Amino acid sequence: MKRLIISGFPCPQAAWADFLPAEDGTEQEIISFYDVISKAYGKRNFFDLVTHIADILITYKPGLIIMHDIGVTLGLLSLIRVKKTQKDFLPRIVAFNGAFRGFNVFKNTHPLRIQLMSYQAFEKEVLLNGGEVDVRFKDIFADIKHLYRQIAIFSLSSMLRNLFKKKNRDKIQIGEAILVLASKDDPYIPVECLRNIELTFTNTTLKIFNYGHFPYSNNNKEMQQEIKNFLN
Repeated sequence: MKRLIISGFPCPQAAWADFLPAEDGTEQEIISFYDVISKAYGKRNFFDLVTHIADILITYKPGLIIMHDIGVTLGLLSLIRVKKTQKDFLPRIVAFNGAFRGFNVFKNTHPLRIQLMSYQAFEKEVLLNGGEVDVRFKDIFADIKHLYRQIAIFSLSSMLRNLFKKKNRDKIQIGEAILVLASKDDPYIPVECLRNIELTFTNTTLKIFNYGHFPYSNNNKEMQQEIKNFLN
């Protein structure tokens, strides 16, 4: 099976390679958020990042996609785009600590807080919360802030649209099955955001744990086992 990992910000590839090493019979590709930004046509435009990942999905055709943090948002949007032309593409999907619909920037303030942070303060906060930092982000921290300003604007516009639209929507099919993993003590993404993913897509199971925001922190064997159980 081909396995694609779309890591979130600011995680390095090595953190995920150590956490989920490729097993016998598994071909694995890890896309770091830094690589997405540096290789996408417009690194300061959120939807250019979506296009870049969609192109990877079409070319690589993974049987399992694992996403984390902003990688969840990018990955789900990319899959919706790919499904328009690749209707038979139905991978299994694991989503950690990410958001899709219903992200409230007034409750989840990190897209706003990061605008006022130095890189050093940001790095310190991530390390205190059990994460690892790809040091290459230091050179493009201004671009990161720009992308998070876009996310804040998307959140605000979505909240305004929802005031005038009915919330009942048909569920979307993008994969054979989806496992959504949330953490009650996540300092950035509340369980509510992961529950919205469960409500948006078909064949979705939500499981809730306590491991903070970074599933690879402390070599989390419980999360490793959840993925193995999901595939069996």
